[in-house]
Amino acid sequence: MRTKGLITILAFIVLASCGGGSSLATSSSSVANTTPSSSLMTSSDIVDFIFLNQYSYGGLDARQVLEIAYRPNDVSPTPMVLFIHGGSWIGGDKMMMRRYQQQVVDAGYGYVSMNYRLITSGATYIDMLDDIELVIQFLIDFSGNFNIDTTRMAIVGESAGAHLAMLYAYRNVSPIPIEFVMGLVPPVDFTDPGYLSFGNSTLQLFLANGLMATSLTGPEDIVANGYPTSWIDASPISHVSKAIPTLIGYAGFDELIPSSNMERFLAASISINAPVEAILFPNSRHDLSGDADKLTELLTTFFIYLNRYLPLVNEA
Repeated sequence: MRTKGLITILAFIVLASCGGGSSLATSSSSVANTTPSSSLMTSSDIVDFIFLNQYSYGGLDARQVLEIAYRPNDVSPTPMVLFIHGGSWIGGDKMMMRRYQQQVVDAGYGYVSMNYRLITSGATYIDMLDDIELVIQFLIDFSGNFNIDTTRMAIVGESAGAHLAMLYAYRNVSPIPIEFVMGLVPPVDFTDPGYLSFGNSTLQLFLANGLMATSLTGPEDIVANGYPTSWIDASPISHVSKAIPTLIGYAGFDELIPSSNMERFLAASISINAPVEAILFPNSRHDLSGDADKLTELLTTFFIYLNRYLPLVNEA
């Protein structure tokens, strides 16, 4: 792993609804008829690194676009790492994850980052999970164009994207098996009694109702009727019996997610010996900016996990 790449990630990591990724110049390019059209971007640091930044993968909504970086000259098909941005399910963009791009490709993996439909357009968590599925199917359909290994992959998310990454991996059966998940500051349990009363409770309720397609007016509805089925189904903790190696970063002073959320999730994973490792950022808020040493630890562990659970084929 290049030291320069790790420093780049450390310098630019911003989570949830914070600003987008670094700006990159674009130029148009023609591609084979069997591949959807896209703008083309390349990196001067990796000669055989191609970056294509605007593919449509669903055809139902303008938000259904992805970007992909790959090395076309690899002898063996390349395992992919799919990145899902944060933004409270109401915003954000795939370019926010570009700070990972060169580091991941330089380590020998393919990079994919996706947009997904949002609450603001009426999408629910089911629609967002469907979008993840469509992206993975896209990778299968065009695996020959991008030299993709369709037998295994990893998935990474931040904040709302971490929730979706973990929920998809635990709940759904991926067309490409998911060997490893990393989630940074994920909401993992909407049935946590502390969730709605934490931070801006009005916003929390608005987001939860939109995400789960409910119309609760407040905690009193839950006291009277219990949690709606969709709130349970949308919580990764409800599906933790599916033990997928998972690395989590969470904040000691998170202003958006109560600490009880992670405590409940870790207790559930420990109870079944699930392969979950969580790294606490004791001095950080939701953006994880208060613990540089922990950020280094988490990112180093991320690449250790990739090598362990998604090992590259020896091309020698």
